[in-house]
This record gives sequence, structure tokens and C-alpha cells, in this order.
Amino acid sequence: MPDPLHNLLAAPPDLPVVAGLAALGEAVRGRGVAVVQAPPGTGKTTLVPPAVAVAVEGRVVVTQPSRIAARAAARRLAHLLGEPVGETVGYAVRGDRKTSRRTRVEVVTTGLLLRRIQHDPELAGVGAVVLDEVHERHLDADLTLALLVDVRANLRDDLVLIAMSATVEAERTAGLLASVEEPAPVVDVPGALHPVQSMWSSAPPGVRRTDDRGITPAFHDHVASTVRRALAEHEGDVLVFVPGVAEVDATMRRLHDVDADVRPLHGRLPGAEQDRALSEGPRRRVVVSTAVAESSLTVPGVRVVVDAGFSREPLIVQKYLPAVTKGDKRVILVDGEVIGAINRVPAEGETRSNMHVGGRPEKVGLTERDLEICAAIGPLLKEKGQIFVGIDVIGDWLTEINVTSPTGIQELERFDGVNIAGKIWDAIEARRAA
Repeated sequence: MPDPLHNLLAAPPDLPVVAGLAALGEAVRGRGVAVVQAPPGTGKTTLVPPAVAVAVEGRVVVTQPSRIAARAAARRLAHLLGEPVGETVGYAVRGDRKTSRRTRVEVVTTGLLLRRIQHDPELAGVGAVVLDEVHERHLDADLTLALLVDVRANLRDDLVLIAMSATVEAERTAGLLASVEEPAPVVDVPGALHPVQSMWSSAPPGVRRTDDRGITPAFHDHVASTVRRALAEHEGDVLVFVPGVAEVDATMRRLHDVDADVRPLHGRLPGAEQDRALSEGPRRRVVVSTAVAESSLTVPGVRVVVDAGFSREPLIVQKYLPAVTKGDKRVILVDGEVIGAINRVPAEGETRSNMHVGGRPEKVGLTERDLEICAAIGPLLKEKGQIFVGIDVIGDWLTEINVTSPTGIQELERFDGVNIAGKIWDAIEARRAA
């Protein structure tokens, strides 16, 4: 029976990454590790997994940072094979799975793979893991990479590990994946440059961008007007970026009568609706999206992008707790060393705190009691291999130790300029060298 993956690689689509597949195959067979550095649009997500699959025994697991990206990658590859999703290529995300016994390439979210490793560190039946979009640098992605390096070093020396991204620090990642002898091979795929025309569409005089309730209705009208102009003056589908779900709905209401299919795209939509937004049809499309389409996702057919010029950053929303008599803070430790702390609820008698509803966390100082707690548990955490830890302290009491996803890392970096992610990498590399 013909192998669909071999057939695809024998006559691949005209994508720049094809030039690097031979070098990747040599790295997989010779070293079992590789770093693929390729700009967006080179086809790495589409063709690297099949190239790895034909070179290894067992299933190839490919990670993506979001459920939308995982389903889209699986659907794209299955389409190239001429098969439905769930045959040779499948996916698994939270609440949704399409795989079979015949599945050789499985696309999953990074968080799902992290949970699998926790339950089955040997990853039985898996021949290779391809970590896509390594540059996203979320905590779960960094932790997954660290665990896979550990699994390969101590449990599965036959496990093939590929890291790839558009903007990854290739040499540093290659060093992390290194064997005792030398760093992992780096497969560098050059991209193709295409001309991009930028146009500024100023709001009409007197139109305010925002007020106390957010984006003003008048500015929403301006965004919709700009989309209409894009449809009239340019060919192809239009991708519109707005900051949130409410803004997606507001923009779509204003575009209900355009001569195109207007489709929403955001993380709250059912999978079928997300897939529909990413699928080309007989008519032109206007895809109104939140930031989910900014990276890790290709929206086919798009020739024009309209950006409203807003971004939505996560806020910690937590009401005042009357039972708390002193400030509640989260202290961040890396490899047993105290890095800093952020405020989580107002201190006693405080009238202005960044942790009120709708506010932001702020850096706070460490008390003698905080330092005493950290001095007592820091060495133990380091001994147990807990590189990144957040501990919650309310007043004089240690209330929780969180060793997987402590909040506040981005806020602490923003306020103090500390490169916490860099410290985590340094600690991991130091442990591997020891």
C-alpha cells in the first residue's frame, strides 16, 4: 500500500523549507536532535513533521501553542495527503481529539503534551517530538522542553527531538539539546521576501479612540470604514485585528452588509466555527480576529490586514479579601534564589492598590519574614530540582507553593527589568553541565 507521507515528500509543494529537508533527515538519523530555524511562510509546520515521520519508528507528536493552531496544522497536512483528519494525520486538544490507530503525525497543544509527560514520562509509542514555535516562550513550553531534554537523557535516548521556530535563538537551543560531544545540528532555511505596502488610515477629526468604557463607537465605525475601503481598493481576503471578543462582535455588526463573508475568529468560538474562519470559500472573506491569528497561524487567502492598533494584556482581577490583615504577595524563586515579589491583594488600610478589580499587579518589597521563609525552603526546592517556583505569603504565613505556573513572571519582568526566563534557562543549562 502506498505511503501517503512518502508520496507527499516525493512531490512536495513549492515551499522554501524543502531545501532543508535532506539536512534534517541526516540530523534525525545521525544525532536524533535538531534545531530548525525558518522564517514564517517557509512551510516548516507543514513539511517537517512528515520528513521526521518517515525517518523514525513510532508516532510523531507536534506541538502548537493554541488549539486553533493545532487543528489548523493538522487540517492543512491532511489536505495535502488527500485524507480526512484522523487518518495519517490527527490532532488532540483539550476537549477534542481526532486520531486513529493509523495516525503517524499527531498535532497537540503544548499544555496537553506537558500533561502526557507527567503521566507517562517515557512517552510510549512516540518516536519523535517536534516542538513548533519555540520562540513563543510560554512557561508551559519552556517546561515541556526542559522535561523532554531530561527524558531523552535519562529514559529515552532513542527519542528524536526537534525544536523549530521563526525567531528562535538557534545556537542556544542547539546547546540545550546537545549531547556530551557537540551541540545539536541547526538547519537554517532562508525565507522569501515579499513586498509589503503600509497605509495609515487616520480617524476623522474629533473621533476619540477610547473612553472610560473602552474603544468608542465612533472609532469602531472608523475601523469598519477602513475595512470597506480595503475591500474596494484591493483584491483577496481581509484580516482585521481587534483586541477582544466584544470588539470582534462590534466590528462584525458594522460589516453585515458588505459583499463578503464576514467571519469571527477568537479562542471562545467552537472548533467548527474557528475552522470555518480559516477555510477559503467561493466568496471573499473578512476575518475579524483577536490576537490568536497574530502568530502560529496561517489564514489562507489573506492579502490585506487591517489593524485597529490595540492590544489587550492580561490583568489579574481579584477583589479585596476582608479576612486578610496584611498584604498577600507571590514571591518568585529561580533555582532556590529569591528574584522578587508582586502584590496580589491590597495591604491593610491601603486605598490605592494595583490589585483592585481591573488593575495590574505591582512589585513589592520583601520583609524579613519573607526572606526567612525563602531561606528555609529555597535550598530544599533547589535540591528537589524545582527550578521555577512561586510561593504565596499572606502576612507572616506561607500559604502555597506553586511549582508549575506561578502568576506574576511577566509583571515582575516588566517592573524590575529582570530576565526571569533567561535565569530559568541558565539554571537548566547549569544542571545539565553538572
